[in-house]
Amino acid sequence: MKKIILVLITLTLLTLITACKKETTIKIGFANDLTSVASELGVSSMYGALLAIDDINNSGGINGRKVELIIKDDAGDPLTAVEVDNELIDEGVVAIIGHGISRVAESVIENANEKDILLISPTISSDSSTNLDDNFIRVIPPNTAQGVVMAESLYDHHGDDVVVVLEETNFAYTNDVYQSFKSTFNELGGTVNDEDVISFESGKLDDYIRVKSELLAQEKNTILFISSGYDTTTITQLIGIERDFQVHMSMWSTTPDIFTHSNNLIEGAHGVNFFNFESSSAAFKELETRYLSQYGQSISFGSLLTYEAVLMLSDALKTIDNFTANNIKNAIIDIGTFNYVMNDFTINYYGDCERKIYELIVEDGEFKEYEED
Repeated sequence: MKKIILVLITLTLLTLITACKKETTIKIGFANDLTSVASELGVSSMYGALLAIDDINNSGGINGRKVELIIKDDAGDPLTAVEVDNELIDEGVVAIIGHGISRVAESVIENANEKDILLISPTISSDSSTNLDDNFIRVIPPNTAQGVVMAESLYDHHGDDVVVVLEETNFAYTNDVYQSFKSTFNELGGTVNDEDVISFESGKLDDYIRVKSELLAQEKNTILFISSGYDTTTITQLIGIERDFQVHMSMWSTTPDIFTHSNNLIEGAHGVNFFNFESSSAAFKELETRYLSQYGQSISFGSLLTYEAVLMLSDALKTIDNFTANNIKNAIIDIGTFNYVMNDFTINYYGDCERKIYELIVEDGEFKEYEED
């Protein structure tokens, strides 16, 4: 009988110890596209999240509690994105860092509101998510900012000589950017018509070949790609040396993988981003070096935005005891202004972000800040 009691006591103590151990760990979810043809953004975002988790834990965690990142692949698909979010909720995460592309935004935000979980997106920039009081916060500004800067740059450099190439599967992003670009470009004196836009679906070779043919038949000599880096490089590779176009591209294209496939074909291309990759910021330089050492590739805007998103969540969690979606959101909004890598960014009442935007140029196989002569 004494042995049985001793065993029961031991089992009870082990259960209590295990429970206490579980309670000391704060689980944060991460969901992004890790496997599709356009997964570079999601993979680099995951690396940024992992670096942030390391920094949080190495500096004492969140009020002494360690943080665990639980990672899920949404494959860039709205239905899968909702499924993996629900898996993360079942696993007890306090919030989800995700997702990556605007295509999944409507589905995952609706689900987050229903399940009362906070989503913090590094890179979903769709205008339809702006000025809404919901369970969605992002550390990237809405698409309008990209469109305006690209329109001003293109009109300044090339006047009316531009044809738009637009990817359709992520239409929630690409159409937002296009509409903002078109409005500003036409106001400046240019002419962009919807019927002249060359559209395609990512990953379809027949579409890429058709886009190439339509571009080669164009009288205009400047292309604006509103697409992923993979799409942009695939099409420019198909064109090759048959014709020398001037290339401009949206932020979705300004990822390091663009140099893996493009050789020198995008040398001199212009793009936009929320980070200056030539920055002398000590925090950026340290993170850039560590990222390259750990993952064997250059840091990207997805990495940086996700790194900031995780640190922002951590700082908010340090100020509250009860980790509900509403409490976390209000804690972030109360802090308001953050600076982790390069510049300040602010989060407003609706969870929308404001930050500086840079015009970039490709020189010697790198993105550099473009400055007028």
